[in-house]
Amino acid sequence: MIFIFRHLLLICLLLVAGKLNATHLMGGEITWECQGNGRYIFSMKLYRDCNGVPLVLPVMLRVHNHPSLSSIPLNLISKTDISPKCNGSGPTISCLSADGNDAGAVEEFIFRSNPINLPGTPPAAGWVFTFDDCCRNAAISNLVISPNASGFTLRATMYAFQGANAGTCFDSSPVFAQVPSLIICAGNDFTYNHNAYDPDKDSLVYNFGQPLDWLNGSNWSVNNPAPLPFQPAYTVQSPFPGPGQNGSIPASLNKATGEISFTPRYLGNFVTVVSVRSYRCGILLSEIFREIQVVVLQCGANSAPQITAPFVDPVSGLRTAFSDTVYAGDLVDFTMTVNDPEFLPIGVPQTVSLLASGGQFGNGFTDPNAGCANPPCATLTPAPPVQINNNGSVQFRWQTTCNHVAVENDCYVPSSTHTFVLVFQDDYCPAPAYRIATVSVVVLAHPVIPPPSLRCTEVLPNGDVILTWLPPADPDNRFNSYHIFSSPSPSGPFTQIDSLFNINTLSYTHTGAGANNGPV
Repeated sequence: MIFIFRHLLLICLLLVAGKLNATHLMGGEITWECQGNGRYIFSMKLYRDCNGVPLVLPVMLRVHNHPSLSSIPLNLISKTDISPKCNGSGPTISCLSADGNDAGAVEEFIFRSNPINLPGTPPAAGWVFTFDDCCRNAAISNLVISPNASGFTLRATMYAFQGANAGTCFDSSPVFAQVPSLIICAGNDFTYNHNAYDPDKDSLVYNFGQPLDWLNGSNWSVNNPAPLPFQPAYTVQSPFPGPGQNGSIPASLNKATGEISFTPRYLGNFVTVVSVRSYRCGILLSEIFREIQVVVLQCGANSAPQITAPFVDPVSGLRTAFSDTVYAGDLVDFTMTVNDPEFLPIGVPQTVSLLASGGQFGNGFTDPNAGCANPPCATLTPAPPVQINNNGSVQFRWQTTCNHVAVENDCYVPSSTHTFVLVFQDDYCPAPAYRIATVSVVVLAHPVIPPPSLRCTEVLPNGDVILTWLPPADPDNRFNSYHIFSSPSPSGPFTQIDSLFNINTLSYTHTGAGANNGPV
């Protein structure tokens, strides 16, 4: 009996020890969304190598620098195999593979909190939200790590805005709209975009970020957790192979659109971190980070689909541009074509799938009136997911309005940038080739019409006031309305008393102004 008990105890201890940490974590992100009742809902995505030890549930976010809140419980919403999808006739990568050793087999876990309050005002360092665990994959190529020891910390920071109490929930964080690309074929020119969008239309700035070790129970500080050092051939700003690795073309990041371009010719596992900062009136509101581990594989002679650029480049005069600038009210309408003449190893033509993401796409990519952050919404015809053999096309259509230019208190916003990502992916196995188009549309606010020129104020015996003015210049016929405000004090506060919608209305009588009894 003693012999059996000892063996049972040993088995239990091994089972517990095996579940203490989820090994082979490949990345993730933390975001939050304001609710109409002043509360926040936090979300976290985790990406895990299917060859590692399973996650331990439940999980929570830790909160740093907040005076009363130290943690936020999270509920598991879904678990999905996001391994590359390709033609079933070829070798496929999957979490359900028989041997369980497929490089690039990845699971996505989505967690979400219950609605919570965050009373108070964040300090200068912000409120920091983290999730950490051990351990990273020992096969990582660009970091100096200790197998089964070097960990992983996700983080996001909420900052103050003009001293406002965060308990009113005045800001949602940016959100990543694009599923991460985790498998890349060596030798292909690769373009990718995490495609962050901000539901509040705040300005976004992208940067590469530093991978971190795990907190392992300690508190967040400037130097804790420790940054994980890069191998000599890599840096924070250049996490992918460069010329020294088989003549690879290093990564470049467009800080305005988030598009990342590079050509890897060196196989391995590469950790990357991208940060997105949101700004309002030039004030930093939040910073979120997405970390992913990208696997570069040898895929054979499989080149990516070719696509046409939608806009005319102002320098060359050719359709080579993926960014356009329009005024609010303009219609954005273009057709993008794709061509992929290659064949699968079994001799049949490759099939190209079209996927798309963006905060301004409508429901099902077909509804211009609902489903996006700020209607009217953009649509695609045909609606993704689309299967294309050899060649095909898709039409993009978006009616812009003033609703697509951010409106901010106390500052003038001349434009807002909206990003749409179209992913053209073939079905080559084991890793499909991608061509990703980042379509960037800058929506400009029309120039503000100058105020009218006030010419006369006449106080009538009964105290009413007649205002007379000359109209402003409006060469583009953009006039909307005059708004008339009144106050008994030059320093205010002023109250709107009327609006006039004809630019040729050049006088107004303020009935009941009481200007015979005091200043107005």
